[in-house]
Amino acid sequence: MGSTFQTLLFTHALSQRGMRYEWLDPGCLQALHQGQIRRLFRRCDESPRALFVGKAHAAFPSQVEALMSARACRIFLVWRPHRDCLVSDFHYARRGGGHRYAGFDDYFARRGRRVLLRNRLQEVVWKTIDDPRVRSWEYLDLVQRFAATAGDMLGFGAIEGVDLAALRRSLSMDELRRRYRDPSGKFFRAGGSHELSVLHPGARTLDEIGAIELEQDWRRLGRACEAESRIRTLVFGPESKEAGLRKSFHAWLIRSGHLTCLQHGLVKRVHRLFPRRLPDAIRSRLARSRD
Repeated sequence: MGSTFQTLLFTHALSQRGMRYEWLDPGCLQALHQGQIRRLFRRCDESPRALFVGKAHAAFPSQVEALMSARACRIFLVWRPHRDCLVSDFHYARRGGGHRYAGFDDYFARRGRRVLLRNRLQEVVWKTIDDPRVRSWEYLDLVQRFAATAGDMLGFGAIEGVDLAALRRSLSMDELRRRYRDPSGKFFRAGGSHELSVLHPGARTLDEIGAIELEQDWRRLGRACEAESRIRTLVFGPESKEAGLRKSFHAWLIRSGHLTCLQHGLVKRVHRLFPRRLPDAIRSRLARSRD
């Protein structure tokens, strides 16, 4: 949703300056194992001269609190238009994830609604945080006014002396595809929200997108998000809670690479068996709660 571009901006800048850094444990960050995150960040705080880089999609308040437990952190938030995210994820799910959809409405029912609910939840929760360690930018500004926006972001991270023109070249679409071995653009793809009309979403889908975009109550968003993720919740526990051994198992699957194998094998085959994950009554929960 733009987070990879944002992360690469920093790692490429650090590499350009010859500044060594370490990746934070992707298992606990991607699984959002709150206990492991807190323990990891305590160790980071004990190494103030070391640089650590991590990427997470914390959305629930308890997850945000875990990330904020690092005293010496700098948290960079980049907001991308929700419809832009949906278009991007639709193409990624088909090309990179190998999912099959009858069209955008089918995608939205099976995957897109969950993506949008979580993105909106993330936005609503983080915009309540008032802390000098946290700042946000607009993704479109990063794309359209790269030098000014990237320079501001790097300045917030106390990374100085970066050649922004060279950094921009290293982040060009052609260079990213070459460097990260993605010649066909399965992951690195140009596109935007203006393409949504080309995908011909139905009136009902557009109404649901609009309702979610306007929702301000993080509790309603959180409940709807977890309802859409019922299989994940069953296996790994509620995302908003620690969930004990199940979260530890999830973190291990990510860390070991087994989760990727499952996603490209068993999960993909199971996914194709269910044209609709939830009945209409549950899918329209947000609309009913608003009325």
